[in-house]
Amino acid sequence: MRDSGSNSLVYEYAPGGKTPSGREIPSIPVMWLRIRSSKLSAISPAIIDTGFDGGVYSDDRLPAIFEGEAPERLETLHQFGGRIKCEVFKARGWLLREGGGEGKIDLGDISVYIPIKAENLAENIVVGREILNALEILLKDGSKAFVTCAKRP
Repeated sequence: MRDSGSNSLVYEYAPGGKTPSGREIPSIPVMWLRIRSSKLSAISPAIIDTGFDGGVYSDDRLPAIFEGEAPERLETLHQFGGRIKCEVFKARGWLLREGGGEGKIDLGDISVYIPIKAENLAENIVVGREILNALEILLKDGSKAFVTCAKRP
């Protein structure tokens, strides 16, 4: 991970792995987030997903920082397999250097979608277009794969 200036961060892709049938999965673009509720915060890598309209879609660990808080609203997400009802919480967000280190880009208030049913929680935190559209992102593939993020003025 390199910090390429005060307003940009560069992340290495995460390894993609293999499918159960043995097919190679491409490397995965990720960024590191700090998400703060009114009481607690969490630091985690998040998968960049331009197919998700919202801000952050929760994994199984993120709901703990919102425990006891009331959601801002309820929203139903539509996906191939049906509908997912979510509680949506307002949080404060930052991009961090890889591994959760210093070098922050303040994202301001972000929406965090937490499915009501535990089986709909993601395996990894997902960051969607509500956040991505406010950033300049360059996805590079090859032997040195990086995600470059620079907050737009």
